[in-house]
Amino acid sequence: MAIAQGARTAPQGVLSITAPVIFGRVHVLPVVTELLRAWPQLNIRLFLTDRVVHLVEEGVDLAIRIAPPQDSALKMQKIGEVQKIFVASPAYLKKHGEPQVFEDLATHSLIEVNEYAAGYSEWRQGGKSGFSIKVSPRLFVNSVDAALTAATEDLGIVTALSYQTHQFVENGQLRRILTDTPASVLPVFILFPAKERQSVNVRTFVSAMKDRFMAKRSLKAHLT
Repeated sequence: MAIAQGARTAPQGVLSITAPVIFGRVHVLPVVTELLRAWPQLNIRLFLTDRVVHLVEEGVDLAIRIAPPQDSALKMQKIGEVQKIFVASPAYLKKHGEPQVFEDLATHSLIEVNEYAAGYSEWRQGGKSGFSIKVSPRLFVNSVDAALTAATEDLGIVTALSYQTHQFVENGQLRRILTDTPASVLPVFILFPAKERQSVNVRTFVSAMKDRFMAKRSLKAHLT
């Protein structure tokens, strides 16, 4: 870490953070901005990437990840949840009709985020005990941004995480559908190396992230 563990009581030095691209832009950057304004001696390196960053090997202090991590060498703190939802453009829904139940998706034009594109795919909702159907998406892309942009062009229905679709829904470009179908929920964690005691920088960031979402009651409620 960039600062001596426990040697200082105020955040200072360098704190390095990694987070998924869209989540980081929407939810981590505002916290980073607040911390930099509050603590003049603190510097932050923010890496926004959708790949899994190895904290120790790459010299990163903490990571934000969605869904339970597989690395047992990391400590974790849950800060909230996000939902997996379905959206489409108002124009697409006007032309093709709105699916009323989950199974109706099989009759619609679908867009899937999947870098290993195949002819068929399984779409699931509501977790392990929920629903699943076999579908044949019309468009496979390896980028959430590209999939959502394609949906705004009236190409079909896309499934994505609630924070990824938030701005599109707010702007009226996309509309959430199947709201009565039980949603798949994924936890959001902050991770840091287990062998190292948390620095004041890490503790300050974790606290600020929790405060942000507690103020909105929960991450799930804010992003839905």
